[in-house]
Amino acid sequence: MLDRHAAKNCTTVAEMVATAQNLGHCDVVATLRLYGQISRGRQRALIMGQSCNDALKD
Repeated sequence: MLDRHAAKNCTTVAEMVATAQNLGHCDVVATLRLYGQISRGRQRALIMGQSCNDALKD
């Protein structure tokens, strides 16, 4: 749940680092590797120019 919240709401690198630390990861790359995947539909929306908030809606 925390990773999903972070993906939708973190707007700075510091917020992502704090999230990674809260999850017990030694660095933010581990967090992004584990939880940073997006669906093809979201990927397409981002590439087509929709805002990140729009693309992350379920």
